[in-house]
Amino acid sequence: MKKNLFNLALTAALVGGLSLGVTSCSDDDDNKNDEAQTSTVTVAGDLLSHGIETDMQSAVVTVPVSSTGEWTATLAKGTDWVHIQGWQVSYSGNKTLTLLFDENRTGRDRNTTLNIANNDGELTRVKVFQYYNYQGEPPTNGSGAAFAAKGMGCGVDYDYALNLKNIVARADAEAAKSGDKTAASGSFYSPTQVHKPNNIFNIARIEELQKSRENPLQASAYVEAVIPVAEMNVQLYDSCLSQAKTLDVGMEMSLSLGPISGRARGEYSSKMHEDRAIVNYSIVRNAPMYNVYLSPAELSAYATDPRNNKVSMDYDDAAFEQIDQLIEAYKKRNARRRGLTVNDRGLTDEQEEIIANMEDQVPVMMDFAGIFSTNFTKSYNELYNAIVRQKQAGKAIDATTANQVLNVLDNNYGPFFIAGGDFGGSLAVYCEIHRDSLHGRDALSGEVSAEMSGMFEISGKIEYSSVGMSYLRQSNTQMDIYGGSANTTANAFLSLITGNEPSNLQKWQQVMEEWIGSMWTTSTGNSYGEPKISEAAPISFSVTPIWTLFAEADIQEYVQNYFMTKYADRGIRSYFGLMNGTLPDGQGEAFSNLNSDFWK
Repeated sequence: MKKNLFNLALTAALVGGLSLGVTSCSDDDDNKNDEAQTSTVTVAGDLLSHGIETDMQSAVVTVPVSSTGEWTATLAKGTDWVHIQGWQVSYSGNKTLTLLFDENRTGRDRNTTLNIANNDGELTRVKVFQYYNYQGEPPTNGSGAAFAAKGMGCGVDYDYALNLKNIVARADAEAAKSGDKTAASGSFYSPTQVHKPNNIFNIARIEELQKSRENPLQASAYVEAVIPVAEMNVQLYDSCLSQAKTLDVGMEMSLSLGPISGRARGEYSSKMHEDRAIVNYSIVRNAPMYNVYLSPAELSAYATDPRNNKVSMDYDDAAFEQIDQLIEAYKKRNARRRGLTVNDRGLTDEQEEIIANMEDQVPVMMDFAGIFSTNFTKSYNELYNAIVRQKQAGKAIDATTANQVLNVLDNNYGPFFIAGGDFGGSLAVYCEIHRDSLHGRDALSGEVSAEMSGMFEISGKIEYSSVGMSYLRQSNTQMDIYGGSANTTANAFLSLITGNEPSNLQKWQQVMEEWIGSMWTTSTGNSYGEPKISEAAPISFSVTPIWTLFAEADIQEYVQNYFMTKYADRGIRSYFGLMNGTLPDGQGEAFSNLNSDFWK
């Protein structure tokens, strides 16, 4: 099938459309002009022939429908990645449906069907496709979808990024695999693995609401700020300090949990290799281009404000009552239609399909103005029913249902989500230097440390110092680069290290400037033009507890207790303590020892 993309700002003119429904036969001519008349339903001809197609990013798609009477719209049962914003059991006359698509990080195309039916339950089927990649150019400047694709608004892979026991185990496995490597390399992460693939938010909808005239979402709810080249920050992490006859590997990790920042540090002894101590030295340089921030408080407040939703949280009773009324209307109309095949409920197969789709769609009827993804919306509503509505009815919380929903929520997002971050380029160099390469030095002294820290300098403009080259060349070097022309840059640096001119600062500087330049639209001297979002990689993330997104105190408390219990042996109390500015169990030094009871 040809992949024709529709931005679908479709006009109301429905030239070439297909009309469904003709005037029905009736036993009584007096009914010709009353509600027994079969309504006509018309959708755009292009949609019927090509379907609705969009690519991997979140999207807002409009579908105009013209009708002479009552009609219904549903998505196929089991659809959990797109929903009809402000869905109703029935519609009347001319209306425009809005479909909200979630990010597609499944690695495969997915499809469903939009079913539009007249008042006899006769269906017009519109195919809906979402591809797993970009069908055109990736999002450019000003598109939040680009940052959503890189982790903004996604859940955090807790065991990969935050569970220090797993981090140490992963580092030890790396050391065993490589022979020479010690566990220090485990203190750094692949930015593409920190986040889970599922996004909590529909970024496209958030940006649309920020531009709307009716009940606009505040600009501060989602912000993208360009970071000028002059403000590139320099970071240096010493992954190892050598002291006399012992080597202790130190590991640091920056944490930002909501507005509170902290540093996690752990230490454990490295091992001798063939009776020679190995000094591990790591250099990290960041070249940020964008700072992006989602405000959980503002988004949650907007999403739960009754003025921004067409239905209340107590929507489902009324919805199911309306569905029952529709069933009765179908049965009454079917009785007037001669030769119609119906089942023992008095419904046609298409009518049964419509009812099943509707019952499946009720959990996303209250969709929080479309700010949240379809899956998160469904989980939110199910938790509301299991916790809040049970208490309102004077009943005990439905813990079985609530825990089942939270298991799904945990699998999709985990206890924390990414609410902000810096995006751009990140360069990390891991150097293993044998003690005998230090020319008799018993320790990696402050002098050598200063020489090494001069490597790969970034501070507005790119400069190199002449010291440290010999130590770098004598080391076993591993380089991880994210953002821009990463592979080309890594190969160029490694060629310089192993080549005949390791101290040619001009060539080092040229490679570095070309890497920075690959992330900007133009690169002439110190002029870099505009940053290219498509070339930016995550550098750092701000992490926020997922329970802060629930407006109801009862849900917040239940979700928090669930995760604090489930992750009790994975250090979550420590992160929660940092977020509140306190440490659990009276610990004076956070994360002081990876082997302490603090992490058990």
